[in-house]
Amino acid sequence: MASHGIELTESDLRMPESLRGLGGKLMPIGAVIAIIGVALAFVGADSGFKHFQFAYLTAYAFTMTIVLGGLIWLLIQHVFRASWAVAIRRVGESVVGLVPLMLVLFLPILVPILMHDDSMYKWLNHSYAENDAEFLPNKQVVYGAYLNPTFFFGRLAFYFAILIFLSRFFTKNSVAQDETGDLATTRKMEKFSAPAIPIFALTLTFLGLDLLMSLDPHWFSTIWGVYLFAGGMMSFCSLLALLCMTYQKHGALKNVVRKDHYHDLGKLMFAFVIFWSYIAFSQYILIWYAHIPEEITFFDKRQNNGWEWVSVTLIFGHFAIPLLGLLSKHVKRHKPTLAFWAVWLLVMHLLDMFWVVMPNFTSGHVPLPFATIALAVGMLAIVVGASIRSASTKSIVARRDPRLGESMAYHNV
Repeated sequence: MASHGIELTESDLRMPESLRGLGGKLMPIGAVIAIIGVALAFVGADSGFKHFQFAYLTAYAFTMTIVLGGLIWLLIQHVFRASWAVAIRRVGESVVGLVPLMLVLFLPILVPILMHDDSMYKWLNHSYAENDAEFLPNKQVVYGAYLNPTFFFGRLAFYFAILIFLSRFFTKNSVAQDETGDLATTRKMEKFSAPAIPIFALTLTFLGLDLLMSLDPHWFSTIWGVYLFAGGMMSFCSLLALLCMTYQKHGALKNVVRKDHYHDLGKLMFAFVIFWSYIAFSQYILIWYAHIPEEITFFDKRQNNGWEWVSVTLIFGHFAIPLLGLLSKHVKRHKPTLAFWAVWLLVMHLLDMFWVVMPNFTSGHVPLPFATIALAVGMLAIVVGASIRSASTKSIVARRDPRLGESMAYHNV
């Protein structure tokens, strides 16, 4: 098959056995690492099931935001008819298609909630909700109408139903086009992506509100969904760059993915480093300026007892250092340096989720992160392994997309 003078070989379209084997190995390796993380949660000064719950939620938020970052990335490519991304889109779709897996990985969080364990979500405790005087006039609305178990479970089911539908719609139609080559399939995905974006935005916002913001029912932020979107998009682009490099290392996509594609992924990583920092600063400065007691509790916990050093690390590690590191065009076009910054940003995203979740476990000190790290690494390895195995069942290139030739001949100025 030739496209724009570039010859596509079978190795460009099908996954090599070595890469297929890597996908098969990563899932059990990830499971073992995650089990080690569970064991570590029961060791040390902060040991216990509650530590495991918060460490697992941190790892889950880290991984889930990456997968959902991939979903919004995919929607954006379709709505703008972006030709440059067609060559790497199938690799991204293999991650986006894992939303059902994320539902399975959510069960260790869901089951204790179903059993009315209030270790993480204090509002599950009826007496806490009744005696909490800090909300006063809004207490009945917040605890009675919104933060109640029945409505909470119903919302979660609704969120996952929407997210699974969106991921399945775009990944299935993309694969179906490999067989038919029907241009109408492209048009259908483009048309549906426009209304899908606000639907996704609202779903991500309320999912983040319920799973993360409600850990502290006294705190709220009107840009919480945007904050999670920025971190997830940055992290997904980082993971996508690493996956493309891994595919090429094993002999796949040699004639498909070029330096120009890595350059654009690097530009997206750079852009969302800045955007995340802008949203994080906006959230902080507005709350600091207003100085409303129920709002400042979030940052008060994170500016004392050792948490201030985690905050400072995020300022430099999540913003200042990668801002300078990704500034050069040459860094973004050179695979080893781009891989370094991709790993760096994934680590910073994990630290960000640790900073969001763990002060609700204990704000008196910074707990040892080993359980969280092991759970996050294990969960990410499972996701990466599952994405490779998923990609092995189909063409690893959207081979009959009408814009593939343009994408393969893409030149990034």
